[in-house]
Amino acid sequence: MSVPDQDEDKAKKKKKEKPEPKRAVDGVSFGVKQGETLALLGLSGAGKTSTFSMMLGEESISGGKIFLSEKDMDDMCYEPHKLHGVVGYCPQTNNIEASYTVE
Repeated sequence: MSVPDQDEDKAKKKKKEKPEPKRAVDGVSFGVKQGETLALLGLSGAGKTSTFSMMLGEESISGGKIFLSEKDMDDMCYEPHKLHGVVGYCPQTNNIEASYTVE
């Protein structure tokens, strides 16, 4: 077998071996009582945005359960309008129009 054939075999093996998908959120558990504030701090890629997106029904949940005010988020996925009055969320980006001023 020549060297180019060996390289081709290695390339074929790499294509066949698919890495498992990376979990953005795994093993998270917390409780927040009415009137309390929750902030998630962590490094980039730690799953903060994904956690909030799942809590708000913007992303599906692949495992586990999320309850907000005793409402199961499995029943509310992709229907975040049902959470009005239940949860307030301030994302990491500035959502205030730059031309607004305070007097």
